[in-house]
Amino acid sequence: DTASAEESKEVAAAFSEWRSALAGGKPEAIVDLYADDAVLLATLAEKPITDQTTRTEYFTGLMKNPELKATV
Repeated sequence: DTASAEESKEVAAAFSEWRSALAGGKPEAIVDLYADDAVLLATLAEKPITDQTTRTEYFTGLMKNPELKATV
């Protein structure tokens, strides 16, 4: 089962929005993109992140890295 062209565009747009939020340096802007009940399987977290407060803490710490960038 492959994604339709429209689904591919939606995914690309969502990722672009996420990268822009990351580049903006405001953790809250990234966290706002996640649903309240989202489960974040973060690369640098020891366990899944399941609430907005912990997501904000995670991205706040992550953004302290001056070499941070997201690429695909």
